[in-house]
This record gives sequence, C-alpha cells and structure tokens, in this order.
Amino acid sequence: SIASVDEAGEIIADSCELRLFYQNYYGDSLATMKLTAYEMNEPMKETNLYYSDFDPLASGLVREDGIRKEKAYALYDNSDPSRAEESEDYACNICISLDDPYTDKEGVTYNNFGTFVMRQYYAHPEYFQNSISFAKHILPGFFFKMSGGLGSMAYVSVPQLNIYYRQKINKDSVAVKVTLFSGTEEVLQTTTVRNDNEAIRQLVNDNSCTYIKSPSGIFTEVALPVDDIMKGHEKDTINMAKIRFNRINNGQSNLYNLPAPKSLLMVETDSMFTFFEKGKVANYKRSHIASYSTTQNSYTFNNICELITAMYQAKIDGLKNDPDWVTKHPNWNKVMLVPVTTTYTTYNQSSILVNVANDMSLTSTRLVGGDSPISISVIYSKFE
Repeated sequence: SIASVDEAGEIIADSCELRLFYQNYYGDSLATMKLTAYEMNEPMKETNLYYSDFDPLASGLVREDGIRKEKAYALYDNSDPSRAEESEDYACNICISLDDPYTDKEGVTYNNFGTFVMRQYYAHPEYFQNSISFAKHILPGFFFKMSGGLGSMAYVSVPQLNIYYRQKINKDSVAVKVTLFSGTEEVLQTTTVRNDNEAIRQLVNDNSCTYIKSPSGIFTEVALPVDDIMKGHEKDTINMAKIRFNRINNGQSNLYNLPAPKSLLMVETDSMFTFFEKGKVANYKRSHIASYSTTQNSYTFNNICELITAMYQAKIDGLKNDPDWVTKHPNWNKVMLVPVTTTYTTYNQSSILVNVANDMSLTSTRLVGGDSPISISVIYSKFE
C-alpha cells in the first residue's frame, strides 16, 4: 500500500522529475545553459514524417496552459549530490524538477505532476498497458527548447520521468520507492535544428573545396562521370569502380574543432529524401556507405559499378522514348554524400546493416572538390 497520502487520504507523489541522460557532449562542460520544458498537448504521430525544421510550438502541439519549466544547468554539475567527482558509474544527465502544482486538462490540480500520473494509474489502469495508450491519455510527451546560453551541446540518449513515493513494507516500516518511465525505441524522439542560413550560404558558395556538416547542415553533391566511364565501353562489363574523397585537414588548432563524420552515405540525389522517409538501408547497389579512415584521411567507396551501370542504363532507356530526357532529369548522374549513423547486428558471425539514420551530432569537414577534380578508378572486362 502507498504510504504517501494527503489530508484527504488520497495518494500523492513525494516528488517528480525529468532527467535527460546524455552519453557525450560538445563544447565547454562548465558553460551555463538554459532550457525550457513544455508539456505536449497531443502526441506526435508515428505515421507522419517530421523533418529537422519541424517546430512543435509553431505547429500547435504544445499545451498552452500545461507545464512550462525553465532549467539553468551546466553539463558538469558539482551541485548534484548523486555525482561523485571520480565516479565512473555516474550517468550524466540534466535534471528538471516537476514538483510545482500541476493542473490537468480537466482543471483538476495536484501537488505535482507525479501525483497526477499515480492517480490516473489507479483510476484508469488500462491507460498504462502500452506506450501508445500512455501517450494518448496520460503524457503526450515533452518539448525541450534551448532558451539561453552558448558553448555546449549534449547528445541526449534517453529521457526519463521519475516519480518518488513511499510504500508500507509492514506495520513499522516504510520504503522510499521510485517508478521510472524511460523513453525507449518505440517512443518517437525528434530534434528541431536551426542553422545560420547566411553562414551556410557562404560555405556552399566556396568552390575551393566542398563541405560536409551535420546536423541538418551541408551535404556534398557529386556528378559522377558516367558518360566518360562508358564511352568506348558500352558493351564491356564494369567489374570495379572506386572513388575516394580526401579530407582537408583543419589548419586551425582549437579545443572545440568539430570532428569529421564517422560515416557517409552515397545515395542518388533524387532518392535522398525517400531513402530516409522509408527507412531504407544501403544495399551497396544504388546506395553505399563509406567510413572515415584516419590512416588515409578519406572516405572511400570501394565499388559503385552497379550504381554507374544503372545510371547509364536509365539514360539509354529514357532517351529511347524522350529526346529531352536528360534535360528533364538533370540529376540523372548525381549523388549526395550525407553524414549518417549506422546500426549493425550480428547473424551467423556476419555483421548486417540494419539501420541508417541522419547524423544528428555536431560534425563538420572539408573534402577535396569544388573546382578540384576527383579521380575514379575503373576496371573493365571485355569479352570477345
């Protein structure tokens, strides 16, 4: 039985908090930052597509009279009593207290948000059967907006709602309990990113090189020399086509230089959006993944022969029916290089790619390109 009750004998939570756990960060861990946590009015729909410019506030998904909690923090917080200075077990997090009185959509006021959740559990246990029902009836989610500070960025991996209460163990003993609600893979998590468009434009217009930047920043577009590769080899077979993109080292030494992306996806320009919208993975035929090599300081796509052959065949087939096909399809031989994160699983001692997603961490690098040509090596087979 619950030992935490109010004067009317109804159960209450002693306290409630949100914790945003992060595994890594960029910048100054001592910089003072500020965020605002907003209660969502309705859950984001899994059937919808949300891009990095989606704003829940502007879209009316934030409850106007709901929770609005500001939190000033530093990523390294010595004031957190649970943090031991040299502890390796400490899970870095940003803690947001929800102990203020909370009024639900029906106008009922509780001493804190945790009490609202607990009483809903006893009134409607069916709302807690799965995450979809919980989001629809109890907690649609939270929107966290950076509202102040400059100098650090945390890569939040897991958001967690903690509700603390007391429970009777026996006649003479009371235990302090906590119920955890953690964000898992089936809980939709999105990020809104805003860039300095003028600064982005200046980098894009720099033809001395080409840039890669994430999150939601700059991609490099590559025009593959398909016609040159196939000229005189129309009836030959391409066995191998390798292309390497060399990285230009940063000439300025700075503690806060952004790292280079770990992986780049090569995908046809006109297929880039649908690739991510449909949750595709690289098939190493029409799309490829290359990892950054620290020894070669480059990204190498070892064999894109099927991609080149498919592009050339699409052009041949298109021109048969429409002499203006190339004009109508200006991206027929173009691909995009997009920074991505990849997930692999092991099956029968083989590593299998199971997920490719846009890299939402801070990365940036320059590649040899722009006005500088890139070489591609090709091996043909000729059959007499």
